[in-house]
Amino acid sequence: MNLQQIDPDCSKLRDDEKWKILHEFGHTLGFLHEHQSPARITELTFDDYVYKYYDYKAEWPREVTESEVTNIINEEKISNYTDFDPKSIIMYPIVASCNLERIDIPKNVELSDMDKALAMLHYPRFVPHEEASEWTIEHALDVLGVHGNTRDRILQSRCPKEIYSLFTLWNKKRIQGL
Repeated sequence: MNLQQIDPDCSKLRDDEKWKILHEFGHTLGFLHEHQSPARITELTFDDYVYKYYDYKAEWPREVTESEVTNIINEEKISNYTDFDPKSIIMYPIVASCNLERIDIPKNVELSDMDKALAMLHYPRFVPHEEASEWTIEHALDVLGVHGNTRDRILQSRCPKEIYSLFTLWNKKRIQGL
């Protein structure tokens, strides 16, 4: 986790610092970059300008931009990914000139509903927190669109490994269109 850009003497976090902390924490939870999700390819297509942009902004050569931004993660290397979520904390901010759709994606400084739902299924909380009482396993399943027998089995389970496994199997079938 790289938090070197956070000012330890600052009494209030700037948006870029808040994004960095939540983004890195998302990686700690096991989340992968949303802009590298296989689901992104039908929603957002990078323009060649992206290489010039990251060369200028981060001084990244093309190979680094490919590995950090444009390359899609091989579906066989990941067990779960959702529909493309441009509001995810794991999404890099993307300027409109870097994609063919000309979509501007800002730094997301809050977890998206999909981020929260995935966290809930990966690390289930059986009694909701009083400050987020709506975040039940059932609500997480609604956000992710889990239905049928799998939904019923997840709701009956009190075993985090089983919940994760059931969701993974359901999601794999969803991805494969079964």
